[in-house]
Amino acid sequence: MTDPLFYCIIVLWIREYSTGAPTTVKVEFYFEKIMLTQSSIAVQNYIRDLNNLQQIYDRKGPRAAANASGDLFERLVDDVVSEISHLKSLKNDYLTAHCLNESRDNVQVDRHIRNLENVLKIAIECKAYLDASYCMRAVANFIEISRATDNDVKFVLFCGQRSIAESTLRYYQALCKEATGRSFELFVVNDLKKRDSKKPIYREKFMLDLEELNRFYEYMSSSIA
Repeated sequence: MTDPLFYCIIVLWIREYSTGAPTTVKVEFYFEKIMLTQSSIAVQNYIRDLNNLQQIYDRKGPRAAANASGDLFERLVDDVVSEISHLKSLKNDYLTAHCLNESRDNVQVDRHIRNLENVLKIAIECKAYLDASYCMRAVANFIEISRATDNDVKFVLFCGQRSIAESTLRYYQALCKEATGRSFELFVVNDLKKRDSKKPIYREKFMLDLEELNRFYEYMSSSIA
């Protein structure tokens, strides 16, 4: 991510009008790579909502603050995806999954990412922090998503911090791959990666790791339109 430009060369084969002889023309293009910075709308909205968490905790208590912390990362996903013209982020985008003779018609994860043709491309679970139980539930949801669509939907876990052991994470990645044919991608976007239950986000106000957030942005924007 050190090079801010994309560079490509397009070679065109044309025929010269007067002689009909083939002529090669090389056209060079530079495209500026869009990167999320501290002044980006997604980052500024995150900081605004982060600063509101303490007030929510003081007025409504710890459960409300915990719920608002989760919402913080769902909105961050929405804001990042809004920067990508060929994708849209949807909530309550229910799918129907089938198993033997049974079915369930309200299958979803936190965010479904669809392209402009309304094809589901990416399923994202969002958490303020990822622990083993959240990871297990996310994999169960991804398995249901795989039963609900014929597309090779990508699976993403998007969180601020993590407290899951590396061996446990690898186990659930393997379980997801065995059950669906593909694993999930993990993005941990706070600057302080390891969760400490004595340091809640509403009090500590963890900032974003812009390198990791841009890795998420590039992963999303590279999805086939």
